[in-house]
Amino acid sequence: MRSSVAILVLSMAFSTTLFGQGISDYGLKVGVIASKTDLEYQNLVIGSNSIFDKTRLSPEFAAFLRFLDVKYVDFELQGAYLQKGGEEEYPLATIEEPDGIGESATADLEFEVLQLLLAARPKLATKYLEYYLHTGLTLDYVLKARNFPIRSDDLNRFNPGFSLGVGILLREATSRPIFLEFGYQSDFSEIADNDFVNVSNSLWWFQLGVSLGR
Repeated sequence: MRSSVAILVLSMAFSTTLFGQGISDYGLKVGVIASKTDLEYQNLVIGSNSIFDKTRLSPEFAAFLRFLDVKYVDFELQGAYLQKGGEEEYPLATIEEPDGIGESATADLEFEVLQLLLAARPKLATKYLEYYLHTGLTLDYVLKARNFPIRSDDLNRFNPGFSLGVGILLREATSRPIFLEFGYQSDFSEIADNDFVNVSNSLWWFQLGVSLGR
């Protein structure tokens, strides 16, 4: 785990020396995250039980730099703030009605994350549009966990992962080029992993961005 993180950090750090000579674009993004946490308790008697695996919606804010731009591909370094997590719905009960009162409540598990993303963007451009893939590696740093049911010492602050997406850029629609992106992300490893519980995250993302450097 630590070696994977070290390799990813070094790769991203090395890339900064490369794009410093050839920044082609920069800008901002805002988006919506639909995340899901797989929190699985291990029990030798009853097996495993997964909770907080209902979809949770949250915002994302990001800034990006694009570099090493050639005709059919460029690269992007993105820094983002986002939230990962999941929700769990459970029935409400009372002493008089232990089987439930016909109502339910929702528990919310939240991880506040700073994320670094290094992506390649194979692209096809026309006069008015640019279509592209968006594929790369992510490195999350967990700032805070809310409603996390195990010890904070078991939380892995650094978590590598991957991101796959598609996008379309509108060149002439507004005074600045704008674009839409959609994709999927998943962790390579668990945010927490011990003898009793495994916790991992995945999400779908949708972003609206504006190019400020073109």
